[in-house]
Amino acid sequence: MPLEVLVLVLPLEAIAQLLLFAWDFLLGLLRGDLQWPSWLTSAPMWTLSDRSLPAYIKLEEVASTIVNDPRLTDYALEQRARAHLRILERPELAKWNHPQWLAPIASSMKADRLVLEKLVSAVTAQRFFEAMIQTANEFNLRSGRRHACAEVCACVRLAQAAGPLHETWSDRVALELNALLFTVWFQTMWETFMNIDGGKSSCIPWSADCAVRPSRTRKRVRTILRRDHYTCFMSGTVDRQAAWFRRVSAKTVGRLYIVPIFARLVTDDPSSDQQRGCSRPALDDKDDIGPVSQYQILHFFRTFGQIAHDGAQVPELGMPQNCLLLDFAAQFAFRQLQWTLVATAIPNTYKIRSYASPDGARSYGTRHIHEYVTFTEPTGTGHGGRSKTQGTLPNPDLLRAHAIFANVVHLSGLGFMLDPERWLPGSTAFSRSAGH
Repeated sequence: MPLEVLVLVLPLEAIAQLLLFAWDFLLGLLRGDLQWPSWLTSAPMWTLSDRSLPAYIKLEEVASTIVNDPRLTDYALEQRARAHLRILERPELAKWNHPQWLAPIASSMKADRLVLEKLVSAVTAQRFFEAMIQTANEFNLRSGRRHACAEVCACVRLAQAAGPLHETWSDRVALELNALLFTVWFQTMWETFMNIDGGKSSCIPWSADCAVRPSRTRKRVRTILRRDHYTCFMSGTVDRQAAWFRRVSAKTVGRLYIVPIFARLVTDDPSSDQQRGCSRPALDDKDDIGPVSQYQILHFFRTFGQIAHDGAQVPELGMPQNCLLLDFAAQFAFRQLQWTLVATAIPNTYKIRSYASPDGARSYGTRHIHEYVTFTEPTGTGHGGRSKTQGTLPNPDLLRAHAIFANVVHLSGLGFMLDPERWLPGSTAFSRSAGH
């Protein structure tokens, strides 16, 4: 077809978009942000859907270039990311506008089918992205917000270059945006905290078999008990094996549990001997995740969560910095993200944020006797609570990561799937399905 005929057939707007895309793609190649389409080379096609490390590293390389572009203001970058996500609102791309794993989870819940369908349909890519942005604003994560927007833009750039000839541009972009939000972002946070098996594997009653545990484990257990005064700060329950003077003045006495904040081992060196040490005797948990997941977890919380490079590392689940002392209901609700601890301006003082409904629904384990909790070092430790990397106080970075995930889950509309009243101990459908 002669060029002049082609120009007459194609709308001017389409021609302009084609030229802009070609120019943007050429600039990306020159800057090194993009690569030649996989169908023109022998290289594997770039995709986030399988969570491969090379694909993730390529995404971060392009995102870093965008983040450091001085010509892009925060506002402009945020608007560009929103514009990219609007492609998922097209009717023909509707299936990519929702997490693919959510409907199977909802089908296992005991609730009205129409109600569940409405809840599932309300969880969209745009809403999840806005939950990330709002969380960044609430937690003062300015650079984290910018990085999230840059990842969306980087994802689109790479998807445009990776699409095969038989696949439309919009299909490829939609698939990769869905993978970024619901496979990379969500699953990275999910794997960090949600390692549950009927509420049993993520905590231990400290008194059970205490005498037969290794001496290092017993010492850490005693340290956590002393730090938290043998008391659950949520309910005020005192452990039933605490000293008599504590029990006699307590309103409630019961069994308490040592609960990890991170439910997985996460370090920069997954193969280290330290990680293979005494973690499993301390907390009998299926705590192993691969090095790719650990890399993504640390990178996510260092970029979006603005956590220092040496923060958010958990070489041993049972270390005091990764543990809280809670009763069973409080620990189950904490693991189900029904409440979290939000840092205040006062070091080691946190506001207890509950996500229970105003009508009292989803209140299991969320009731608390105080609005704030302050952690202090046990007397005689010599730490005085001055450092977040030493001593026995809960690590502020780990608590911030938990608070970020809880906030994103509830703002995005995903909170209904973690309703403790529907996933009480004994129900394993959720732990098998979510995030996969």
